[in-house]
Amino acid sequence: MKKSIGRKVLFLMGMLGVFLVLICYLNMAALSNVKGYNDELSETFAQYDQAVQSGDSAQIETLKETYNNLVQHSNLRVSGTSTFNKILIGIIIVLMVIITFVVRKTIANPAKDASVHLAGIVQKIGENRGDLTERIETKSKDEVGQLVEGINGFMDQLQSLMKKLQEESANMMLSVEEVTGQMDESNKSAMNVSAA
Repeated sequence: MKKSIGRKVLFLMGMLGVFLVLICYLNMAALSNVKGYNDELSETFAQYDQAVQSGDSAQIETLKETYNNLVQHSNLRVSGTSTFNKILIGIIIVLMVIITFVVRKTIANPAKDASVHLAGIVQKIGENRGDLTERIETKSKDEVGQLVEGINGFMDQLQSLMKKLQEESANMMLSVEEVTGQMDESNKSAMNVSAA
């Protein structure tokens, strides 16, 4: 089965996209929790103001304790989210390195190797020292592999054409030699007839 370069890239980008959506969702959930704590803090402040105005010291102490608990939970959530984000940034960096490695190994390097090999073949042919039996090797079955197969097919046809040209050229040389030999004999015969 042929593996498409486009499919490889789309799969890798899709994985990264899903991961980024997950990150955004989890961060939004954490921010929603922090907002909830902030809303409770606002409500606690309003109750605290009322307790101060009424002079209820028991309620003031209870509200201070509630306030401290809410601040602690909010800070814990913010700290956890920050740590989570740092871990996710590290994972994204690792994924980007993996994606870069996979793209280089499966797309860029095979294309580069085929290009360098083809340039060498063309240069040798241009310098009249080309080897038409030389082929470009590839293990890839994607578009790069298809391109290499096409080039190798072209080289097969070119090699076959050159063999036919060599055979026809050899036949032509034999025919020329045969005609030259017959002309030489005709000239000798004509000289013998004119000498007689």
